[in-house]
Amino acid sequence: MDNKTMGRKEREYLRHRREIMDAALALFSSNGYHNVTMNQIAARAEFAVGTLYKFFANKESLYNALITEKLSEYLQEWESVVDWAADEISVIRASVEAHIRIFNRNLDYVRLYLSETKGASFSLRAGLEKEMKTKIRSMMQKVARVCEAGMEKGLFRRMNPIHMVLALDGIIDSFLMERLENPEAMPFEADQILDLFFNGVLVQRGGRNA
Repeated sequence: MDNKTMGRKEREYLRHRREIMDAALALFSSNGYHNVTMNQIAARAEFAVGTLYKFFANKESLYNALITEKLSEYLQEWESVVDWAADEISVIRASVEAHIRIFNRNLDYVRLYLSETKGASFSLRAGLEKEMKTKIRSMMQKVARVCEAGMEKGLFRRMNPIHMVLALDGIIDSFLMERLENPEAMPFEADQILDLFFNGVLVQRGGRNA
């Protein structure tokens, strides 16, 4: 259902919910989840604090809504990009490019998630873990099937396809984390990641790795 087919109350509900979530993201990102109260979020969004509880049961549910919403958007965009790729190598390239693009466009969400989920004792991690893992695992399995198809065609070495996906994700995440923590670092593009993933670091001699 889009805005044109919604009633006035539905549109108003979604608009207010969006304003609350935007206010919470701004405060969480700048001050940290634990240092923000529902009263502060209400003041930022210009609502009475009681209004917030009509949309979210507590601060944890508001945080969860922020992260799961962005994850769903990421997965939808990722799927729309890779589904158009013509072959296995193009799928992997499209996946890397989408990952970089979405990451750069949503730095506030990335900072929020990383800052609040690194600690093993952080309670919100448990609340998000099952849903996030299910969605991410589905994405990984899709890429793994692409890797298997590439193996069947002789494009890729024979190996566990999930291990191949994990290796790619590890390279991507390392580059992105460096960019996040060190904004002045030398910029990079998908080609650098793909070169490391496909070609490694050993010099090729006589058709074999040195």
